[in-house]
Amino acid sequence: MGKPWQRLLLLVVGLFASLLLATFLYQWGMKELEGEPRSFWRSLEWASETITTTGYGRDAQWTHPGMVIFVSAVQFFGVFLIFL
Repeated sequence: MGKPWQRLLLLVVGLFASLLLATFLYQWGMKELEGEPRSFWRSLEWASETITTTGYGRDAQWTHPGMVIFVSAVQFFGVFLIFL
């Protein structure tokens, strides 16, 4: 496997790892910080919408400062990925 394929593989694996990490952190944050549990699939939907910068739809109300900071950080990460 040449260098370009290694980089592509690393990028794809990193993207999926980031998506799953954001999913689990969102799921945990909504349960512990907001008191509104989310299923894995709904959390995955949120993470994919955020990282791809396509929008939120119905799940866009956060009151805990920790969740607001987390959501903002994931938004910036998604925009950063576009430039990768």
